[in-house]
Amino acid sequence: MRPVPRTALRASNALPILGPVREERPYRFPGMDPWLEDPSHWAGVHHALISAIASDLNRQLVPAYVARFGVRIVVEDREEPYIEIRIAGPEGKVITVIEVLSPGNKRPGTDASEKYRQKQREVLASDVSLVEIDLLRGGRHVAFVPPERLVRFRPYDYLVAIRRAHRPSRGEVYPIRLRDRLPRVPVPLQKGEADAALDLQELIERVYRDGAFWMTIHYDGPCDPPLLAYDARWGRGLAKHPRAAAPAKRRPRKR
Repeated sequence: MRPVPRTALRASNALPILGPVREERPYRFPGMDPWLEDPSHWAGVHHALISAIASDLNRQLVPAYVARFGVRIVVEDREEPYIEIRIAGPEGKVITVIEVLSPGNKRPGTDASEKYRQKQREVLASDVSLVEIDLLRGGRHVAFVPPERLVRFRPYDYLVAIRRAHRPSRGEVYPIRLRDRLPRVPVPLQKGEADAALDLQELIERVYRDGAFWMTIHYDGPCDPPLLAYDARWGRGLAKHPRAAAPAKRRPRKR
């Protein structure tokens, strides 16, 4: 029996599309889209961003290193993922930990907060480098850099903090304002080696696009956490019109 060419398949074999298809909406913001912080979206954003970071790092690091997921189990058996960069091999040593903060990490008294602090203390007491990425405006400060060291950078909305294992008494911070482009972040490896790099802006735009978040975000509705009135007007305006040119990149600050 001769195979049927694909071109001969009848249209009636295709599944019907239910309802109108919404056209993809391009990412409009010069930096972080604050509507992605909403609790109804953040769990999906968080997991997708961690996956995108690991994938991006593996393209840069293999074959010398690999980026793998680590997991914390918090209350009710919920998993919180993070990333470990390991020397390639079956028993590869961890050299860097990358954390993307969740709302629970920044909420005092929660199991997620206590487990995060415990992991943070363990890393800081070891010869492992740490990268903390905080893209949430709500909650308390939990990055390893004391908040009093960041007073001169205020106001800022988001923060990236980097601790290099071979320079444990110093840190690098990227304070980020709502209208700033998200930075290109260095990821430390071993002493004497060039850093890997994460373009957070490109990554968050990829997460927005691949996760089709434009299908479920209602920009006419309130933002959670709330924005100041003028920021809310600015954000809704961007959601409806092409975004303005991105500001220049900001340099890392030493604490």
